[in-house]
Amino acid sequence: MLLAHLDPAEREEYLAHPRIPAPRQPEDLRAGLDRVLRSGWAEVPDEQEGDVASVAAPVRDATGHVVAALAVGAPVSRFGPPERRRVARLVVEAGEAISRRLGWVPETGAGPGDR
Repeated sequence: MLLAHLDPAEREEYLAHPRIPAPRQPEDLRAGLDRVLRSGWAEVPDEQEGDVASVAAPVRDATGHVVAALAVGAPVSRFGPPERRRVARLVVEAGEAISRRLGWVPETGAGPGDR
């Protein structure tokens, strides 16, 4: 979530020189980050945590920059695609509510890494 919302130049710099081993090729990761930006939430079905799936949404500060992510995880056996989509809507709503408490006003737009 945080990587997706970096300024595009910073994101490309990270992808060119990752600080931690990436589980995917840069092109696959770039496509996934674009999906996050389009959908407004991130999903990890189980590839990084083994038997845990998760969804996450951005938390923005008053300037619209993404400063944190709110995530929910659960065992894959109980957190299939329909459940993840349902919970993602709730996580996005909660992330927006926290962002508003931090001074974010949706009509002002988003941070520099957002489209």
